[in-house]
Amino acid sequence: MLFHAQVELREIHNLHEPVSNHLNMDYLNLHQLKSLPHRDILSSKVYTLMYYLLHAGSMEDEIMNDILQSNPDIQSINEKYQSALTDDQIRIQAEQREKFVRDQVAIREYALEQGRQEGMDFLILTMNSQGMSIQDISKYTKIPVAEISEILNESP
Repeated sequence: MLFHAQVELREIHNLHEPVSNHLNMDYLNLHQLKSLPHRDILSSKVYTLMYYLLHAGSMEDEIMNDILQSNPDIQSINEKYQSALTDDQIRIQAEQREKFVRDQVAIREYALEQGRQEGMDFLILTMNSQGMSIQDISKYTKIPVAEISEILNESP
């Protein structure tokens, strides 16, 4: 299984020329990152950063301690992260963002469920208008006869 791949965008008419020198995409298998030997994680800036991002809350981790002691850039990131954890305004903004994301997921799930129900109602009404019996509709849709009767009675 592929652990790490780096992709660079290239011009379609000249594959030897990158679209940008500032854009590379890295794909990492994070499950395999967790199983890498200590020395391999510390030898790569990408692996080190990914390890930090995965374990930012666990400062008692031996690898995390080594990363923080040997890498000034990640030390700086960690200081900002720790500061953000104690800043009430940042915490409130993060909680609001998290609530917003949860609300958006709930709205999308509700809309999908409503769409499914409306589609099923339409199917039942169409099957019934084509002369299909309630028992056959139930057989093909796997919806109980009582529920089908209710849908048919509610329709105009």
